[in-house]
Amino acid sequence: MRSLRRMNVHWAGCVTSTLLGVYIGMQLFALLQGAGPPPPAVQRQEEGTARHAASLRAARAAAAPRTTAAPPPPPPGPDLLFVGVMTADKFLDSRAVAVYDTWGQTVPGSLEFFTSETSGGPADLPIVRLRGVTDQYPPQKKSFMMLKHMYENYGDKYEWFMRADDDVYVRTDRLGRFLRGINSSQPMFIGQAGLGNKAEFGRLSLASQDNYCMGGPGIVMSRATLALIYPHIRQCLANLYTTHEDVEIGRCVKKYAGVSCLWNYEMREIFYHDQKGTDAFTGNLKVRKFLGTITLHPIKVPTLLYRLHNFFLSEQVQEEQRKKLERYRQVVRSTPEDQLDTLSPLTRRLGSPPKLSKLAVTEPEQERPWAHLNNHYFMHTEKTLNPSLTAQMHLRNGVTDATNSLMDYMLSFSQERGRSLKLQELNYAYHRVDPLHGVDMVLDLVLQYVRFRGKRVVQTVRRHAYMQQPFGVPEVRVVPRRDTSTVVNVVVAVSKKVKPFYRFCDNLEQIGLDGMRIIFVFHENDVSEEEKEATVTRMQQMQASYGESISIINTANTFNRASSLMLGASLLTDDDLVLFMDIDVLFDAAAIDSVRQFVVQGKQVYFPIVFSQYNPESLGLAEVAADSPEVDPRRGRFRNFGFGICAVYVSDLKLVHGLDEGITGWGKEDVDFANRLLKSPQNYTMMRTTEPGMIHIYHPMACSSANLTREQRVMCEGSTSTFEASRETVAREVLSDYRIFPFAEARAAQEAMRVRAEAKKAKEAKAEAAKAKAAAAAAAT
Repeated sequence: MRSLRRMNVHWAGCVTSTLLGVYIGMQLFALLQGAGPPPPAVQRQEEGTARHAASLRAARAAAAPRTTAAPPPPPPGPDLLFVGVMTADKFLDSRAVAVYDTWGQTVPGSLEFFTSETSGGPADLPIVRLRGVTDQYPPQKKSFMMLKHMYENYGDKYEWFMRADDDVYVRTDRLGRFLRGINSSQPMFIGQAGLGNKAEFGRLSLASQDNYCMGGPGIVMSRATLALIYPHIRQCLANLYTTHEDVEIGRCVKKYAGVSCLWNYEMREIFYHDQKGTDAFTGNLKVRKFLGTITLHPIKVPTLLYRLHNFFLSEQVQEEQRKKLERYRQVVRSTPEDQLDTLSPLTRRLGSPPKLSKLAVTEPEQERPWAHLNNHYFMHTEKTLNPSLTAQMHLRNGVTDATNSLMDYMLSFSQERGRSLKLQELNYAYHRVDPLHGVDMVLDLVLQYVRFRGKRVVQTVRRHAYMQQPFGVPEVRVVPRRDTSTVVNVVVAVSKKVKPFYRFCDNLEQIGLDGMRIIFVFHENDVSEEEKEATVTRMQQMQASYGESISIINTANTFNRASSLMLGASLLTDDDLVLFMDIDVLFDAAAIDSVRQFVVQGKQVYFPIVFSQYNPESLGLAEVAADSPEVDPRRGRFRNFGFGICAVYVSDLKLVHGLDEGITGWGKEDVDFANRLLKSPQNYTMMRTTEPGMIHIYHPMACSSANLTREQRVMCEGSTSTFEASRETVAREVLSDYRIFPFAEARAAQEAMRVRAEAKKAKEAKAEAAKAKAAAAAAAT
């Protein structure tokens, strides 16, 4: 059992605090180990008494004459938990909605929001407007009146009561398991114990043995505690010593219930408060300090609450998949070897024990190569010879998750053996994907080994771990296609680029405009008179051919991409689907259909990943044939970092205030729009996928323009260098340039000699073959 770190207390409360600390520690240990909590001695005694009473009732019932009437059912017991969330009128439409949509749906009991008497809020939220209470901060009166309301209305209906803020996330499944193992009939006050920060320490009028439960991560009290303080709530509210409502609640509980917030050190890990403030939970969530929590605080942005909720739901799904896989393995283990053929192929595959030699290789092409990663996550594979290529994020996360899982497994029994292990670093790793069975890994770990039983030993050790992450059960979900009759309104700005505009129109005529409407925003003052006349003529031709499917907006304003696109969208209604397009992008009908399928009004926005061409001057015809496919890794690459092409409903566009028209010059307006979508309280899903039906034609970019900010210039230069040529082309050019590498000239001379020697050898072989052929003909005659 984990050692419990408690502060010194007076002997008057020593016995009670020690027993409570040990008891809660047992529950925390069981919770952190993922097992059900062991019942305490008191609970076992009560259960024994209950079983004895039940046996007496059964004996009496057997001796009594039988009747046909069924005995009345026992009265239902109280629900487990009531959660009161303190909020304010300005947060009812954002934070409160996010809480109710996420963890509020899985509370093992009930949840209500407590706010001021004059607050509004959505009609479907369970809101309690406390009489005589305002949203003034600090909320001492709101907090105490909430506790009073809880007892008066639900005191006999719930075992536990929780005071929570609207910026906390509660893992209700873990909280439920934790509370079910504790006797709610005893006065209990649970949370992260606090004494105030450095500036407040000693100034909160707390006795030396007193503390309080910090309000941010949440406070949980038993029904007995609430019953003891309820008659004195008015007195507590009338005698406030500080402006901190959580301190005053702790003072009230100590005075009238006789208990303090539990001192257990583990409470800091379970009721977790992140010191980063507004930056909390914005990075990687799959870290060990988050996985062992019950509550997480603070979450000031509602979208982060949805992010946390989705993350923990995915963790639950993975755990269910693991249990399902283990059941398959139990079936295989319990089946005699001579009867394994009676099992289905799927059962045999999923139930086979983990090993790195599952894939039967009969041909060299079937061999799966390993990728090497060093301790800085630089990757080396047989296809990637760049020694400083950073591994992709999904691969890095996969190796990190595997390492954390391995450490959790080793630590699960290390303390029982009187030792501890701590990961110092991942020295290197090998990684490969077996397409039939799963992901194989070889990890080289540097660990700190500590033996604390007997003679203390601390040393650094190096260990190899061989791991396999098996694939789970294949699952298929049928997603119905959306209405293909939805019109896609394509908005494109036309300025200066006459030839690209003609090419764009030719592409439209080739694919047809069924289910589309094209809105051209023409900046007529940005082009010469000749170019203006040619552009207007082609637009009129398109309009004559396709009628209302072509709309033209002429503007005298200087080109600004954000302003142009928003001007085109102004012709549309809220329920129209708009696709922001560039004049240099060619698309097909399949890409337009993807827009219809991937955009969901009020929920999902589509940012297709467009295939961008390299500079055609870097492509040699000997390497890339003219008739090769447009989407060819030698011709270009998918632009993962581009957000300029976007499909969204106009109502959602307005909800996030559209594109920022104050951003001028190259780029940034698309990234800004994407960021605002992600941070919107609407909790939009950003749909991203490679779209081979959209081809961005290469064109030079002017990154030296005076109206570009430094950030825009860096982005522009990065994009230019990325699509100037492929990595292979650049490497070949660099290695063959003797001005960069002195050996390149000698190597080029050697290569020329080798080519001449092979040509000479081929010529001699051809001559010998002709001579032999002539000799054979002469012999035949």
